Order: sequence, then structure tokens, then C-alpha cells
Amino acid sequence: MPHQVRILAASSLAVITVLFFYFATLTTSVAIPKPEFHSFSASFRSSRVTPLPNLRILPLGDSITFGYLSTTGNGYRAHLLDLLNFKFPSTKYIGTQNSGNMINNENEGHPGYMIHDIAKKALPSLAQQPNIILVMAGTNDIARPYMVEDAPWRLGALIDFILLNCPFSTVIVAQLAPVTEPPEAEEMVKIFNSKIPEMVAVRQRAGKKVLSVDMSQNFVKAEYLNDGVHPTDSGYKHIAETWHEGILQAIQFGWVWEPISVSRKGIPAKLMGPDGTEVPLRPIVEDGRVCEICV
Repeated sequence: MPHQVRILAASSLAVITVLFFYFATLTTSVAIPKPEFHSFSASFRSSRVTPLPNLRILPLGDSITFGYLSTTGNGYRAHLLDLLNFKFPSTKYIGTQNSGNMINNENEGHPGYMIHDIAKKALPSLAQQPNIILVMAGTNDIARPYMVEDAPWRLGALIDFILLNCPFSTVIVAQLAPVTEPPEAEEMVKIFNSKIPEMVAVRQRAGKKVLSVDMSQNFVKAEYLNDGVHPTDSGYKHIAETWHEGILQAIQFGWVWEPISVSRKGIPAKLMGPDGTEVPLRPIVEDGRVCEICV
């Protein structure tokens, strides 16, 4: 086969592949593997042979995402970036907030914010179309406490809102690290965390690229908690390593694609769904209720 023909055939195959994945995302019947969280690090290092995507990561959450009470102000983000840079040297954080002494210190962490507050702040960063979104939210809902029994539903509504605006993104949602202040919060965190796997599984069955990671696993409270709520530097390191495992898992499943090129400035006037149609500012979520936080 002449050289030019081989190039044309390869180019055509690439275009067909991209179109296939694009149209596959326009239906809720997409079949994706249901992940079980375990360590992928060793197998990833030894078996990954396809080109690795660039990572445009949005850290989204409250004061823990912001890095509150960490020595450098970087929280988990600096250590996570170090871990990722071994394989993904073009990794970039995005967000409207800046915290910490690291160069790429962008994030969308809002100290003191509850889940519905975080949702209202997310839209400008979602317009940048990150291909990975790290969601850690709910600690302040529990610590207040504020309608704790509905907090898992509000977290699910936040994830739905993210996916409406970033249909090609992978969302990794955290089961919270332990909270010991106030004392009753510790049990409430356990109840909140217990609802997340099924909430994630429902969205996976609908073809959404959502998975969860458990920040409470192997979390040493005496060593990792600073004030009963916020992590110590060791606690933030543990969180970074847990995020890292989740990101490698998502890549192993083929969920993470190259970031979408964006040239938009500011917040879009309309919210567009994955099929290109306009989405109401208060969309209906899975159980039929109106999303009260998506305004």
C-alpha cells in the first residue's frame, strides 16, 4: 500500500474512532465497566501502552480542597501533582481560587461552603471543560449540621449538574475522611459515606463516568486530623494518594480523554446538554425532583 494511502487510512480510522466515542456519549445506554476500587498503580505502570492523555483537573470542594491548615497552604494538591507528573507532565489544575505556595495553585475550594454553595461557585470552572473533576463536599453540611439526611442527594445533584456542563469529563467523588468535631459528626460521616457507592453506581448504570474513592480507608485519626475536621500534612498526603489511585483507575478504564479545547470567556448564557440542546437552569434529577441547588 503506498505511503500516502496508509496515512489517509489511519487518519480516517482516527476520525471514525472520535465520532464513535462522541455519539456514544449522547445516550444514557452507554455500557461502561463498573469499577471496584483497588490499587491499579503497579498494573498501570507495567501495562499501559496507549498514549496518555493530558490532564486538566478541577479540584472542587470546601476548605480541604483549598488546603486549610496545611503548612504550605497547598493541601493535597502539591503531592498529587508530584505523583501525577511521573506519567503526566502536562497536568494542570484549574479553578477560580488560588491557595498555597505552589506555582499551579488554582482550585475551586471554598472554605465553609456546603454542597449547594459549592454548586453555585462551580460554573465558571466547568466552562473550562476539565477532563477530571475531583469532588470532595459534605463536611460542612455534617459539621453544621444542615439537613444531613438529604446531603447525599444534594451531592448527587451536584454531580448531575457537573455532568450536564461537562459531559465528557470523569467525576471522581470522595467518601469523606473522618470528622471528630463535633463528636456526633463522626457517625454522621459514616452514614453519609455509606450512601455514596450506590449513588455513584446509579450514575454508572446510566453510562456516566463517575467513580468514588474512600478517604476514610486507612485514615489514622490521631495522626491525620488537625482540629477534628481538617487534615494535618500527613492527612493531606493520604488524601492525595487516594485521589491518585482513583485517577489511575479512571484512566485504566479508558474514561479520560484529551481535554476539549475551549475559547469561551466568562459564564455561558445557556447551559448546554451533551446532545447540544439547552438544559434548564434547574434540571430534573434522577428521582424526579427539581435540582434546587443548580441555580
